[in-house]
Amino acid sequence: MHIIDKKAKKILFNYFWKNGWIDDNKMIINDDDFLYAKEKGLMFDFTDEIIKHDELIIRINDLVKEINFENTVRAFLCSLSTRQLNLRSFISSLYLGKKINIHNFINNKSYPSYCNECNDNYFIIGDDFNLQDRNVYNFEKYKWGGVRLEHLSYIYFDLEEFKKINDFEFYPTPDDIKIFNDILKQIDSYNNEKDSANKLEKTLKDIFPSSKAERIILLEILSYLDILEAKEEREYRDTELSEKLMHWRGGDSYNKINALNIFNEYIFT
Repeated sequence: MHIIDKKAKKILFNYFWKNGWIDDNKMIINDDDFLYAKEKGLMFDFTDEIIKHDELIIRINDLVKEINFENTVRAFLCSLSTRQLNLRSFISSLYLGKKINIHNFINNKSYPSYCNECNDNYFIIGDDFNLQDRNVYNFEKYKWGGVRLEHLSYIYFDLEEFKKINDFEFYPTPDDIKIFNDILKQIDSYNNEKDSANKLEKTLKDIFPSSKAERIILLEILSYLDILEAKEEREYRDTELSEKLMHWRGGDSYNKINALNIFNEYIFT
């Protein structure tokens, strides 16, 4: 298993969370704790440097050529029984990153700070990356498995993080593989046609160790992998689910071809 420094993780969590999000003006960290967490790779310098959209696109295009996709698959599976949540979103970040063609920022009329091509072609929020966000992105990775999965800035951040461990060998256990197949089996058998992913999530709680938020993020990842696919577009709902996952309903099952193409020998047939 990839070892996480418990002290550094606690420092990261204590900066952002105490029975809920800590207000920005109350976030405090002493120099020794920060330097320790930074040395262990869990926190980053607070800087106002910004990487613009067009540069992110170029860097992501380079990163996807360096990272072994099968290793992100194994990392994802290894996260299931261990609850090592920081390993979970690499697979969707690489999958989405591989889809993105190099292009320049095209203004989105509804959301001027986001790229229209990213939105229309890839279901991605094409933003810039304020490097100060690295700390909150990492907190969200370790706390829930990632949150802003579809943000261009998060995809870049996530791939940079995986690059650091790309040579690490991940070995899913039989428990990991069984959990994943049990999740797919439950999705396939869930036929309550009016129910969204929010209802499906509740039926997964006995399959693997997880909180509600962790299960939703896992379903979001499967959605961005084009595995958890809606059979049709539904009416927009005011929901915290991504636009992609929002349309899924019970009875839609999952895309078995895509699941097999991605997870290959780990799928029970």
